Parts: sequence; C-alpha cells; structure tokens
Amino acid sequence: MRAWPVALVVVAVVSFGAGHATAHTGTGAPRAPKPAQAAARRVAPSHHARVKIRPRVTVIGDSVADEISYLGSAQAALGHGVQLNLQLAACRRLVEASCTVAGVQPPTVLELVTSLGRSLGPDVVIAVGYNDYELLYPSDVLQVLKALRRAGVRHVLWLTLRAARHDYVDMNQTLREFASTDAQLTLVDWNAYSRSHPAWFDSDGVHLTPAGAQAMATLVHRRLVAMGIAVS
Repeated sequence: MRAWPVALVVVAVVSFGAGHATAHTGTGAPRAPKPAQAAARRVAPSHHARVKIRPRVTVIGDSVADEISYLGSAQAALGHGVQLNLQLAACRRLVEASCTVAGVQPPTVLELVTSLGRSLGPDVVIAVGYNDYELLYPSDVLQVLKALRRAGVRHVLWLTLRAARHDYVDMNQTLREFASTDAQLTLVDWNAYSRSHPAWFDSDGVHLTPAGAQAMATLVHRRLVAMGIAVS
C-alpha cells in the first residue's frame, strides 16, 4: 500500500480581549499573558469610554427663529454641547397648511415630526405660532405634543410668543395651561425675556434682528443647560 505524506495541520485560535487579539498554534492551550499585561488590559480605558456622546436637539421654527440660521454665532451658542438639528422655515404653521413665501410652502410641524420620527432625538424645541390661528391653537398644540410623544421625544421646550398682538397673549396662556399639566413640556418664556429689548426686533416687533437671534439662541441654550441636556 502506498504511504501518503502526513500533513501538519495548524489550528489558529483567535481570542479577543480588550481591544487586542492573540493567535496561537498547535493542540496545546494558548499561552496566558503575563500578569503585568493582564493588569494593564483590565485597567486601560477604551477610547469609546472616554467620549461622551452629545445629545441630539432638534429646533423647529418659523420665520422668527429662522434668523438664527443666518447668524453663525447664534448657531454656535445654541449648539454648544449638543448635536444641533435646525428645522427652520418661514410661514410654518403647527397643523393647518403652512402659508407660502417666495413660492415655497414648508411642511407643518405635525408633518415634519411625522416624517422625521425618532431621528428628531429625545429633545425638541418648538418656536412656532406666529402664523397660526388663535381659535385652533389649543387643538393644534395638542396634536403636535401627541405626535412628538409617538416619535419618542422626552422633552419639549416651547417658546412663548412675543406678545405684539392680543391673540399672542391668549396663545401664550394656552401654552401655560398645557405646561401646568404636562411634565414633558417646558415653557421657555421668550416673551418675558425679550420684553425690554426693542433693539432685538424689526419694526413689526416680532421678527428678529441679529441681536435678537443671538438672544433667543442664548436663552434656549441656558434652558438646555438648566435641564441637564447641554453643557454650559
């Protein structure tokens, strides 16, 4: 009978440790690492453990908050310590069809929340209402809050309206009533904060100058810090 050569079979065993891999051959057990090496592996922190993931914060606004998108310093102030997602567009309404400006009709807040879903992140800022209807405002706010919850949003920060018109006063009261019974809803009182600062506004008393955009961004970020969402 013809003899066949015996092939040497090498078995490679790879074991994974904390950020490293070792290989050994043969049938015997792998050689244990030296005590000093083992200790170093146990105590050495991984790179990922040292990196703190910034929370995602989505800001949904109309033409008033939209001034922030034109001012880099305002964006920097608002986005410090967070992953900032700006969704700002003129003429935006909460639920009713948005108005049209320059041939563009932006999605409503409800449409935007429904389309973005969980990509909104856990924290959302709402700065919308100047184009909305006073009589429909309570039901529209409620619909938006329900949609935000379905999207997994845990904290809603809602800016009060600059009370340049009487209907804005009543709409702010609606927001206060919702906030009094909803632990997930936090009011950011832009109306009170901006009351003594006419230089923050254009001639209509509502739309922002660059100074007003900076002030609004600073106010919102301060509230994010106070809630433990952003860093100072």
